[in-house]
This record gives sequence, structure tokens and C-alpha cells, in this order.
Amino acid sequence: IALKLKGNLNISMFEKAINMLIKRHLSLRTIFSSKDQEVHQTILPELIMDFKNDFHDFRQTKNKQSLVKKLIRKEINKPFNLSKGPLFIAKIISLSNRENILLITMHHIITDLWSINILFKELAIIYTAFLSGKIPNLKELKLDYTDYSEWQRNGPGKEIINKQMKYWS
Repeated sequence: IALKLKGNLNISMFEKAINMLIKRHLSLRTIFSSKDQEVHQTILPELIMDFKNDFHDFRQTKNKQSLVKKLIRKEINKPFNLSKGPLFIAKIISLSNRENILLITMHHIITDLWSINILFKELAIIYTAFLSGKIPNLKELKLDYTDYSEWQRNGPGKEIINKQMKYWS
């Protein structure tokens, strides 16, 4: 997912917001392993995005669009390791002082379209609060995507999920 961000971007506050989102949503820190032909879900204690390493500065570059396309192609074609992770990766591509791209790659096993919309809404709330020096006002999560995937894997479709995990592992 590539989102164009317009306006001044406070990288350190944005990084803090992304990391709060990752801490809040267990699925973004989840990996999957196979043992005795059974799939096991593990939630990593932490996963930290570091924009010092995942920041691509194209502000002084002439052929920005071609470099952006090349970087996006590279990222979307990079395979995920379900058992090691991460299955959620965020990068910032800076085109100018007022134009950036948030590039997120995540494995479909940890999210769905409904959840992606929630993640982006919450990211906006968290980032805006941090910029204002406030604590983000988010409702406590009653369910997480990991709850749903656990139910799905141990429910009626368990055999299908295990076959798919074997295939993709």
C-alpha cells in the first residue's frame, strides 16, 4: 500500500505513531510457524519500525517517479518469511519537504481490507495527537485480528488453513 502524504511530516512523531499502532494491534507483530504439521501463531513481544533505516530521501533526485516505482516494485516482490517475520513493514519515501509516501507492505495473513481501514484511521488519530502533544484517544480493543484468525484456524476451516499454510511456508 502506497499512500501519498501531503504537508510537513514530522518523521520522529510519525515513527512513534506507527510503533504505537504496532504495539496496539497484535496481528502486526504476529508470525506463524509449523510444528508437527500444525500451524502455530506467535505474537512477538515487540516490533519496532525505525525510519532511520526505512527512510528513502529522493528530495534532491531528478528521476523521482522512476526510483519510487522501482522501490515499490522491489518491496512488493520481496517474499515474507512467515516464521521469522516481520509480516508488517513500513517505509517513508520523501519526494519533497511537503510530499512523502508511506509504503506499507504486509502479508495478507495478518489483516484484511476492513482492518486496513481501521489501521489507517487509528494511525491518523495517533499521529495528530502526538503532534499536539496529547495522548491519543482510542477505544480499548475488544477483539483483535489475531482473535479472528485463531477462531478461523481452530474452527470449521482448520484443515483448509493448515493445507494453505503448508503450501505458503
